[in-house]
Amino acid sequence: YSLLSNTQNGSHIHFHVLHDQRLSPANITKTRQTFAGSEFSFYDVSADSFSSFLPHNRQHISRNTYYRLVMHEVLPAELKRLIYVDLDTIFCDDITLLWNMDLKGKILGGCMDEGGITHSRKLFGRNYNNSYINAGILVIDIAAAREKYGNLKFLYLESFVKNIKSTTLQDQDIINIACRDDIEILPLRWNVGSRLYSHNEQDVAYTERQQDEAATNPAIVHFTGEAKPWVGSCEHPLKELYFVYQARLQE
Repeated sequence: YSLLSNTQNGSHIHFHVLHDQRLSPANITKTRQTFAGSEFSFYDVSADSFSSFLPHNRQHISRNTYYRLVMHEVLPAELKRLIYVDLDTIFCDDITLLWNMDLKGKILGGCMDEGGITHSRKLFGRNYNNSYINAGILVIDIAAAREKYGNLKFLYLESFVKNIKSTTLQDQDIINIACRDDIEILPLRWNVGSRLYSHNEQDVAYTERQQDEAATNPAIVHFTGEAKPWVGSCEHPLKELYFVYQARLQE
């Protein structure tokens, strides 16, 4: 709802929803009716066993995040470009601006993770880079990815197996390993994580000015970590945004 509220192009947006059996037919129908001006496609991928043997070492992160690694198989082959968005997000700007971002020949566009330099050092040691991204919001040239890498599932599996000891952030680590040379860094305001508003004990991924601009003018607020706005103990300064849009939707 927040995404559609901040764009004039809602009728041109096609939502591809990857889900498991917990999304009932009744709620699928309700979603279609609520957002009748936009197109929706639903894909039940609960039968895919791809993630069953991959690590689940962050209890607040669902195994469903591994759907990112099977999108190329589940979604229609004619799709050329897509934006992946986690559900713990609120849009504050027009998604069309994100859609039109120039990836400069890369297959992935994303914002550097709050502890990205630290995570990159963990994965790559002395060969670490400055482009470890948060996988919650991604712009993906899916056509180029298929053409360049062919069997993407094998690429992801190979990346995991070869780095099994250092992989701790689940599919986010796998994506950063597999695509490390194919990532275009986007402005931070398109994925403003929770630690931007609190003490960040890890390496700073963006300059102070970039962080200040993103914090005061976020395009997408991403409620990273365990403190989600619907959890009573959440102290995120922008948690009310969630309830504002929720109330508007229910009017």
